[in-house]
Amino acid sequence: MQLTLVTLSVGGAVAFAVQMATWPDHPLADMTHILTWVRGIQERGVELAYAGTYPETYMIYPPGMTYAYQAATWLAEHVAPPLWLPGLPEQMTADEWLRVCVKLVPVAGHGVLALALFGSVAAAGGFWRGWFAATLYAWNPGPLFDAAYWGQGDTLNVALLALAIAVLFWLPGWWPLRSAGRWRWAPQLAAPLTGLGAGVLIAAAGLTKPQSWVFLPILAWLLLRRTGLLGTAAAVAGGVATVMAIVQPWVRAGRVDEMMTVFTNVTQVMPSVSANAHNLWWLKLPGVALAVFDTSPVGGIGEWVAPPLVTHATVGRIGFIALSMLPLVRLTGPLSLRLVMACAAYTSAAYFMTITQVHENHMFAAIPFLAAAAALDAWFILPFAIASVCVFFNMALHDFLTGDYVAAQLATHLGTRLPPVPWLSSQEPVAPLTIQTANAWLNVANFGLLTLLLLRRPSVPRQTARALRWRVRFVLLVGLGVAGGALAGARALVERPELVERLWEQIAERALQAGPVEAHLGRKTPPEVLLERAALELANGIYLLAGIAAAVGAMAALAALWWSLCAYAAARRERPAAAARPAT
Repeated sequence: MQLTLVTLSVGGAVAFAVQMATWPDHPLADMTHILTWVRGIQERGVELAYAGTYPETYMIYPPGMTYAYQAATWLAEHVAPPLWLPGLPEQMTADEWLRVCVKLVPVAGHGVLALALFGSVAAAGGFWRGWFAATLYAWNPGPLFDAAYWGQGDTLNVALLALAIAVLFWLPGWWPLRSAGRWRWAPQLAAPLTGLGAGVLIAAAGLTKPQSWVFLPILAWLLLRRTGLLGTAAAVAGGVATVMAIVQPWVRAGRVDEMMTVFTNVTQVMPSVSANAHNLWWLKLPGVALAVFDTSPVGGIGEWVAPPLVTHATVGRIGFIALSMLPLVRLTGPLSLRLVMACAAYTSAAYFMTITQVHENHMFAAIPFLAAAAALDAWFILPFAIASVCVFFNMALHDFLTGDYVAAQLATHLGTRLPPVPWLSSQEPVAPLTIQTANAWLNVANFGLLTLLLLRRPSVPRQTARALRWRVRFVLLVGLGVAGGALAGARALVERPELVERLWEQIAERALQAGPVEAHLGRKTPPEVLLERAALELANGIYLLAGIAAAVGAMAALAALWWSLCAYAAARRERPAAAARPAT
């Protein structure tokens, strides 16, 4: 019975996604570029994936994605098109079948991710919660649209991250060393193996899509807490080995430098404030954020006037660092899978809301992690439902085929019932922009709700006064240490001209070396422009360090104050119990 339910939920969603993969694409969709890269890999091998010029012959994804495209070419060459499948023409060309096969790889990742959510949540909360989490994700319109229709690879790296978290919770943590008067030998022996498996999965995810990198602080902290120093060392070793295995084709071909260019170019291919993401930047620049470079001065936000030269990118990074501190601080206490899933979802949403250059589908990871959190804690059902609506419409409203139709239908059915949008005047009655901006407002409001929830949910076991005091000491030591280091760095750059001069020489040299790297994007940036951009980055480095100091220091101080009050309350509760305990 249980196996049947999981098969119907996940298998049915995957079958529907396979049918979606046959739907036609617009010529301007990303699939046109992806097919060009896939054909190049098919004809010349993965080692030449970065030998040409974007977008025709230069792939703008990390090297791990080349293996996914290799799998698509193998599928297209060795498996005949199932002509009985609805949506497939009776006579299908090789290119048409290859396009479907490229989408089938993330569809497979969609199924793996759903099963990973089922396994981890079922182990923590029972079969029904696991089935609920898998079903919430598998049939969610946003992930289906992203994986099956757009053919994006977000399911692949997020599935690897979800499996890494599951591995860290499938076995008991290494601490404490003793329990009930006995040494806990089994968890100590299993910790290096657990860390090794998690390290391999995390490294593979990081080399598949760069959006995985925002989870590294949380994952590193989880590794240390669940597996100890030995497990963390094993994770590092496994990660290094995985990276070396993935880049072997470029090592053998002597093209490592060429492959490394993608990590620079991935941030330069679309350096916009917002690449159509319905986030905080969209609310600041509705409809035009795509045309504004994130290296341009931000000017101000609302009534706040930014210091001179501070760019959109710097403000976004400081905002993300400040917001990402909340899940890290929460994970300093008792750990549970539901708390980790909620913190991972919040980290993904914070990245989407604040960082520049974010695209329509870059909030993808929040959906599966929120599905797991909602299955384990009903308080997260509402933010999950709202996020699902916002993620789907963020993509559907900007799709080349569906965008105008979806906007027109919403405008027809909603009409004047849409709430007024403060950023638009009455002289701007453009329905698509109004609807897109309303979706951004809903998304931002839901992020605010998620922030309030994460302050107290999911709940954790009550801690003793002694444990809370140690938590205060730890967060003050680490938080104020990081803040102090960042502030010292900013002060040194301001007060020591000789240090700035030496640093500038290095930055200028690297900036000039970026010219040939950017040539892969079809650009020939003049040296003076490269140096001007580097000087702006140096100035913003000072602001970034100061912002890190302020954000981290403030969060550490607030957390320490809160736990100090909790420790005081816990001590008052413990006194009567201690007094009533008979003397020995």
